[in-house]
Amino acid sequence: METFKRISPVIVLILQVFLISLLVFRFHWGRRAESAANAAETAQAMELQRTTCPATLIAMTFDGIEFVWIPPGSFMMGSGLSAEKLAVKYGGWEAAYEDEYPQHSVRISRGFWMSKYEVTNAQYRKYKSSHLKEVDWQYILNGDSQPVVEVSWNDATAYCEWLSQRSNAIYRLPTEAEWEYACRAGTSTPRYWGDDDAPMGLYANVYDRTGEAEFNFPRPYAAAETTDGYKVTAPVGSFEPNAWGLHDMIGNVSEWCGDWYGEYSAAWVTDPGGPVSGIERIVRGASWIDSGPTQCRSAKRERVEASDVMPLIGFRICRSVDE
Repeated sequence: METFKRISPVIVLILQVFLISLLVFRFHWGRRAESAANAAETAQAMELQRTTCPATLIAMTFDGIEFVWIPPGSFMMGSGLSAEKLAVKYGGWEAAYEDEYPQHSVRISRGFWMSKYEVTNAQYRKYKSSHLKEVDWQYILNGDSQPVVEVSWNDATAYCEWLSQRSNAIYRLPTEAEWEYACRAGTSTPRYWGDDDAPMGLYANVYDRTGEAEFNFPRPYAAAETTDGYKVTAPVGSFEPNAWGLHDMIGNVSEWCGDWYGEYSAAWVTDPGGPVSGIERIVRGASWIDSGPTQCRSAKRERVEASDVMPLIGFRICRSVDE
C-alpha cells in the first residue's frame, strides 16, 4: 500500500503530461486543418467567380420591368488591395478605401431576378405620379427613360412594397453581396470590363471630360479620361452591359442596397444581409457626377442615411423566386 501511495503521484503526473500533449497536438493540427479548409474555400470561391456564368442569358419581363436571371454561385467580395495601395493606384484619400477589405469569400445560395436597368422615372411615376414632374433645374433629370433620382432608401423600399402588393410577388432591393456578385458577373477585375480606364466611356456614364467641361468640380481625384457625351444621367441602357446582361451597374446613378452599412469580416459567409441595425444604408455603383476612376470599381462602397435624397442616387430591384 505504501509503495502504491508513492507511485500514484508519478502516474498522475504522467497522465497529466500525456493529456496536455494530446490537447496541444489536437489544437495544432486543428488549426492547420482549419487553415487548409479556409484556403480551399477561398480557392473554390475564386474558381467559381471565374467560371460562374449562365450558359444562356435568361431575361423576363415582370410587371412591365425587364429582369435578368442571376444564378447562384460564389465570389470574392471586396478589394484584394490595401487602402494604401488603392490610393496610390486610383488617387484620393486612403480612408475612402478602408472599408473595402478584408476581401472575403461569399456564397449566394439561391438565384434571383435583378432588373436589367435602373428603375426609370416612367416606372416610378406609376407609383408616385407627381415625382419630379416640375423641377426648376438647368439640367434635365426627369425624362421618362432616365433613371429615377431624388429618392431615399425609404422611397425605394416603399416602391418595392407597392409593386409586391399589386403583383403578388416579392420585390425588394438587392443585398450588398447580391449587388456586387451581379455587378462582377463572374469577373475578378476591378471593373466588369477589366482594369483599363480607356473603355470606361463604352460601359459607364461617369464624371469624365464631358462632365468636367460642364461643371469642373474641385475634387481629390481626376475625372475619367473618356468622353461619354452625357452631362447628367443618360437614358438607361445607353451603355454596354456586363456579361450577365445588366446595364449601368457602374455609373449613371448610384444604387440603394437593402443593407445597413457595416464593416467586413474575413470569414466565409453565405447570403449575408448586413448588420441587423445601423445608421446609414449601403449605396453602390457610382454615378454621373461623383465617379472618376476611383469610384468606378465593383468593390467601391458608399453609405448614406436612409432619408437622404440626391440627384445622383437611384435604385434597381430584385424579384425573389418562390421558396
